[in-house]
Amino acid sequence: MYENYIGEVLSAEEKILGAQYDISPLTLPSNFLITLTLEAFFMLEAYLIDQLVAVFMKIRRLD
Repeated sequence: MYENYIGEVLSAEEKILGAQYDISPLTLPSNFLITLTLEAFFMLEAYLIDQLVAVFMKIRRLD
C-alpha cells in the first residue's frame, strides 16, 4: 500500500523538477550553480588570505 503512494510521490516530484534526478549542469537551476560558484570563490578567498597571513607572520618572525 505504501509502496504505491511513495512511487506516486516520487513520480510527481520528477514531473515537477522536469528531470528524473539527473544531476548535471543542464538540469540544475541557475541559482544553485551561482550559489556553488560563490561558495567556492569565498572558500578560495579565505584560503588565500590564510596563506598570506602565514607568510606575513613568517616574515615578521625573521625580522
